Formats: sequence, C-alpha cells, structure tokens
Amino acid sequence: MPKLVDSVVATCSQDKKVVVWTLPKMAGEQCQYKEIIFSAPVWRVSWSITGTILAISSGDDVVSLWKQTSSGDWESLGHVDDGVSAVSSKH
Repeated sequence: MPKLVDSVVATCSQDKKVVVWTLPKMAGEQCQYKEIIFSAPVWRVSWSITGTILAISSGDDVVSLWKQTSSGDWESLGHVDDGVSAVSSKH
C-alpha cells in the first residue's frame, strides 16, 4: 500500500504571522499548525518546486527562506534585505 504524504499549506497575513498547516490524512482528524512570528506584516509565501523550502516576504522589505526541522519546527535558512545583494544566514 502506498504511503500517504502530508498536505501542507502556508498562509500569511498583516498580523505579522505565517501559519503552516498540515492537513489530516484521514477524515475526522484535526489540522496541525505551526506559527512563525515576524516583526512586520507578511505579504507573500511561496513554496520551492520540491515543496521543502518556504520563501516568505514581509513588509520590512525582507525575504527569508525557511525549512522544517526533523522535530517539526521551522528554522530560518537566511534572508535577503532590500538593497543588499548578499544573503545573510543564521548558520
């Protein structure tokens, strides 16, 4: 029998939050979610072609890249600020 894959959806809003929802595999189960808090309103989220990296753009002219850890948390891989050509990384 094939393994069921999680369906994941990311939403953003002016309340400075991104919410990453993991949709249930079976009827009757509840959605799980994780919130990522920002210092400015969040305007757009976009998944990489593989669906493993989440790009987030916020109202302070920053685009950040995020990846889910093995424990289910979300960690920043780095960001690009408006007017800066290099990527800053937290690693």
